[in-house]
Amino acid sequence: MTRSGERIQIRWNNSTVVDENDAVRYIISTGTDITEIHDIGRALEQSEERLRQITDNIDEVFWMMSPELSEVIYVSPAYEQVWQRSCESLLQNASDWIESVHVDDVGWVRNFTITTGGMGSLI
Repeated sequence: MTRSGERIQIRWNNSTVVDENDAVRYIISTGTDITEIHDIGRALEQSEERLRQITDNIDEVFWMMSPELSEVIYVSPAYEQVWQRSCESLLQNASDWIESVHVDDVGWVRNFTITTGGMGSLI
């Protein structure tokens, strides 16, 4: 707590100073105000929770991939209903969904995904 009564988050670090006989002579304690970092972390957690509540409860398929499109980071539960495949299968293999695309459309869909960086809508 500060002199003004404000509560803040402090990260403490204690270091010992020993003499030639390894006896502790001093303990130096330093505190770093990490309130802003703590608050940002809480805000991020709350934002992630709101996003998860939305994506877990929509009827559309929603997934997030790594920038290089090699890894699925998140997939909404609706994936299982729409694609008739488990969410786990997509998390394990980022291209799992393409196996459900009709053979005549695979080339077009792959091209669309690559040229849009996975962004956009097929509909």
